[in-house]
This record gives sequence, structure tokens and C-alpha cells, in this order.
Amino acid sequence: MDTRAPFQSVKDADLFGESAFSGEKPAIRKTTRVLPQETQLHLAQKELNKLEELLKNAENTKYPLLEKANTTVDELTQELKTVTESNDAAIKAPEAVKNKLAEAMGDNSVGNDRAQKQDMENKGEQYVTVIVELDAAEQSRQMHQECDVTMNAKSPAFTQAAEAKEVAKANMEKASEISKEITAVNEAIGQVKEATISVQKEQESIFAEKDVQKHLYIATLEESANKFLALKKEVDPSSRRTTVESRKLDMENVSLHLELKEKEEET
Repeated sequence: MDTRAPFQSVKDADLFGESAFSGEKPAIRKTTRVLPQETQLHLAQKELNKLEELLKNAENTKYPLLEKANTTVDELTQELKTVTESNDAAIKAPEAVKNKLAEAMGDNSVGNDRAQKQDMENKGEQYVTVIVELDAAEQSRQMHQECDVTMNAKSPAFTQAAEAKEVAKANMEKASEISKEITAVNEAIGQVKEATISVQKEQESIFAEKDVQKHLYIATLEESANKFLALKKEVDPSSRRTTVESRKLDMENVSLHLELKEKEEET
């Protein structure tokens, strides 16, 4: 029978226990999904800032265009008013000319017969009619030209204002979508962090429990080694009782070694 002690001293038993249960805690693996999500959040916020800048530029562009269009409309309205007043004056001109002609003919009626008077009256009316028609035609031509110029200037302004309004609307919608995505990413990051903290606490609890088991097995191993050393000092080769007790301690040591090995494999 091998009566050698499995450990030469209590120090050897402690060293064996330290190797079976390492006191160093493995590093807790952090959840690697947090970094990509934070990167995604940064990009989304950057895109949102860009859209807000575009929206601001669109608003700054829209208001000057609308102001210019309104100014053009006011100018056109004033020009139409001026043309209308000119037409009214042209309509009243024949009556004034006719009255003046009648007065002139009345003053020079002595020595003129009825036929000459009628002829002069007819020619005067024709002359006035031609003058009025020419003036009306000129006024109409100028009015059409001014209207064309005004409409040509107004059309691009309204078109640009409408385009700026559409761009601003699209940017606002996109900014709203990105804002919702940022909120979702923030919520996901919060959930991941909570899960990471929960896993960390669970692992710390497991390590603490294993620490307690390690110290318990080391204490048991030290006690067994001390018993074996004490028995070795008192051993009597001729004593059957000592042999039986020695074998019993050997069996306990083997059982303890197997149990320690199983625990080591589990961890």
C-alpha cells in the first residue's frame, strides 16, 4: 500500500486548490452591438442636421421669391389702372373736340352756308375718330407689351417659389422620418445596455458563488491533508487498524480529487 501523502504540506494543498480554481475572473464580454448602433445614431443625426440646413435654405429662398412675385403683381395692377384711365380719357376726347369744333363753327357762322358747316363738322368728326382710334391702338399695344413682360417676369418667380415649397415639404418629411429612426436607435441602445448590465450582474453572482465553493473545497482539502499527515506520524505497520484507516483516507482523497476535477471541468 502506498502510504505517501497526496500533498507534502498544507502549502502544497493550497497551491493545488489555487490551480483548480483560479481567482482571476474572466473578462466579461461586452455586447458588441452597442458600437454599431451608436455609429448609426451619429450618422442619422448628421443627416438630420443636413436636412434642417436644406430646409432653412429653402425657406430663405421661398420668401424673397414670393415677395418679388407680389411686387410684380402690384406693378402690373398699377399699370392696368393707368391704361384704364388713359382709355377713359381717350373716350372723352372726341366729345371735347366736337364741342370745341362746334364753338369755332358757331363763331364763324357768318357768311358760311349750311353745306360748308355740315362738311366741316363731318371732317372734324372723322379726324377726331381717327385720332381716338390711333391713341387707343397705341395704348392697347403698350398694355399688351407690358403685360407680356410682367407675366414673363412673374412666371419664373412663382415657379421657383412653388419648387422651393415642395423641396421644403420633402425635407420636412424626411427629417421627421430620420427623427423617428433616431428615437428607435436610442431605445435599442438603451435596451442593449440594460441587457449588458443584467448579464454582468449575473456573471458576477456566478463568480461569487464559485469563489465560495473554491474556498470550501480548499478548506476540505487542507483538513484531509492535515489528517493524513497526522496519521502518517502515528502509523504502525503491524497494526491492522492503522492500515484500514490509511486506506480509508486514501479513498477519501481519491474521491475528493475526482470531485475537484469534475468541478474544474464544469467551470
